[in-house]
Amino acid sequence: MIIYRASQHGCVPCQLKAKRCPNTKERKIPHDVNEKARDQARALMKTPEFARSRDERKKIEIRFAHLKTHHRFERMRLRGLSGARDELHLVAIAQNLKTLAKIPGVRRRGGARRAWRKRELSGRG
Repeated sequence: MIIYRASQHGCVPCQLKAKRCPNTKERKIPHDVNEKARDQARALMKTPEFARSRDERKKIEIRFAHLKTHHRFERMRLRGLSGARDELHLVAIAQNLKTLAKIPGVRRRGGARRAWRKRELSGRG
């Protein structure tokens, strides 16, 4: 952050002084060094490509937020890139299976569960 300071000598003859800084002797304007980059980013935000990219990114980030809050996926537990990749694949598989289970019209079989329950009730389990 750069602060531009105009001296009293430079401010007094200015015609805009009464509008811009009426109660001060001199002018002090904060100016960010990265303002050009911010302006460029603001211009990109108005494009349809940015909107599409934002929407796609939002879908993925929602999935990761769900993983973090509901599946305790705060950090990687396996070491190295291959371990992290494997762990992420396992979590993604679990989430995809959960999503598939919610699809209406998909017939769910509870055969194994029913057979186990029957054995438990009959006293053979």
